This record gives sequence, C-alpha cells and structure tokens, in this order.
Amino acid sequence: MNRHLDKETLTAVVAGFEIDTVASEHLQDCVFCRRQVEVLRSPIDERRREIEAEAPDWEEHAASIMARVYEAGGEDLRVRPRRWVRSALAVAAGLVIAVAVGHYTVGDPVTTSEEIQIELILAEVDDVLANDDLPGFEALAEMVPDSEELVELVEGAL
Repeated sequence: MNRHLDKETLTAVVAGFEIDTVASEHLQDCVFCRRQVEVLRSPIDERRREIEAEAPDWEEHAASIMARVYEAGGEDLRVRPRRWVRSALAVAAGLVIAVAVGHYTVGDPVTTSEEIQIELILAEVDDVLANDDLPGFEALAEMVPDSEELVELVEGAL
C-alpha cells in the first residue's frame, strides 16, 4: 500500500476506535503513519500528565485534617472498634424478622375459597347491575345481546 492513512483514520486510532484490517496492517508496517499517531497522541498524553500532577492527594489531605481534629480534641475522638456491636445488630435483626414472621403466620387464618359465598356475591352484583337507576349502564344494556340474539350470532358464524 503506497498511500498513507488519512487524518480521520489516524484520529480514530488515537481515540481507540477499531479500524479495518487493511488500515491496521498498514499502520503496523508504515513508520510515517505510526509517527503521525504519536504526534496526535502526544498533546493528549501531556495534558493527562499535567492533570495528574495538579490533582491533590486526597489521602494526605484527609490525614492532615484528621491530625488537626485529634490535636484539637485529644484522644477521646479516636474511634475505638467495638466488635460486639456488629453481633448485637445481627441478633436484633434476626429477632425482628422472627417476630414479623410469627405475627403474620399466627394471626388470622387465611380464608379459603370454600368459605367465601361466591353465589351470594354474584347474585348481589347481578341485582346491582339490573337496577336501571344506575347511571351509565343503560347504554351497556343495549349493547349486550340477549340469549336469542346470541344464538343467532353463533349460528350465523357457523
């Protein structure tokens, strides 16, 4: 390949995008194109180094603040590890879960479908819907076919 890579392909390489295999092979073989990639990459690398050099050391900053706090308040401010606290919290959480499970399982028994009077409920719903005084159901009654119209519709479909 006699031609060098264009600027878009070189920029894609610097940005970390994948390029086609022909361009990749050319980049491996061509010293000029590799040098162009290094030239494009150098300001980016230089700026990254500047940013890293300017960045504060947060661990050192936090340590200096804590040292000043300890100096002002003495040793009483130091956190002393309490190993029993974590165990006590775990036991308390277990007790809360056990009480909650016991409360919900021992409480009122769950009603089964045999105890529910389905026929009575359906009869009450039918009575309410049959009431002509309910607003909004008049239009629905006209749209629902009665049994004779339903038979005619079914026979017509067969």
